[in-house]
Amino acid sequence: MQSITLRSGLERKSHLSRTFAALKLQLRALACPRMTSSWLHLLNSHSVLRDLAIAQPRLIHKIYRPWLSHRMCQRQRLSALMSHYHFILQQGLGELVADAARRPVELARFAGKSGALYN
Repeated sequence: MQSITLRSGLERKSHLSRTFAALKLQLRALACPRMTSSWLHLLNSHSVLRDLAIAQPRLIHKIYRPWLSHRMCQRQRLSALMSHYHFILQQGLGELVADAARRPVELARFAGKSGALYN
């Protein structure tokens, strides 16, 4: 079982680009050690989350980037992300989300009024 680390967030790019990305990621982790530790702990807490992080390496970076709202502090971002992934696991959607990170996943298929098939 592969453990998720900061290095797991490095995409396969040129050596220089990868080195720069590793440095940036390491600096962010040093600036936010508790947040980084909590995030990596979550990603390693469930096999589905490990698979998701392997399929989408940029997931490791997510806690360092402003998203949802620029008004959220780091602690709020981490809390929102952790709640989000806990919810996915509680609802039994982990495998579906991990599959969707690798390839398109059909969520529904139905016929419209005209008989055209939608999926």
